[in-house]
Amino acid sequence: MFRRTIGWGAAVAVLAILPAAPASAEFFSFDEMRDMCRGETDQPAEFRTSAGYRLLASSLRDRCRMYLLGLAETGLRQAGEVASRQGCLADQTPPAEVAEVLAEALAARAEPPPDGLAGLVREVLLSRYGCG
Repeated sequence: MFRRTIGWGAAVAVLAILPAAPASAEFFSFDEMRDMCRGETDQPAEFRTSAGYRLLASSLRDRCRMYLLGLAETGLRQAGEVASRQGCLADQTPPAEVAEVLAEALAARAEPPPDGLAGLVREVLLSRYGCG
């Protein structure tokens, strides 16, 4: 019991010493997100059928869209929008349309944006929907 307490105390001490990650850190890298938006993966393809490949690609593209919509929602809230459905986006703009526009922009890009994925999302929202 005493050893376990000392172990937990040491772990907490180490975590307290380590620097915190910056607020702009991204969960996925640019390459990971671009591959996800394209429906590609570097995972081994053992025992997969063509239907399995299609399902995996669809799942990856959906994950990409949801991540980008989350970045868009965060960006709109930080820009002073009350909610993503107000302000620059019309009420009838479906989230699936916004997600598709963002995913296409990311998949078409060859180099990472200087401001990261959030910068790319802001750029697309500004150019396509006038969100600033």
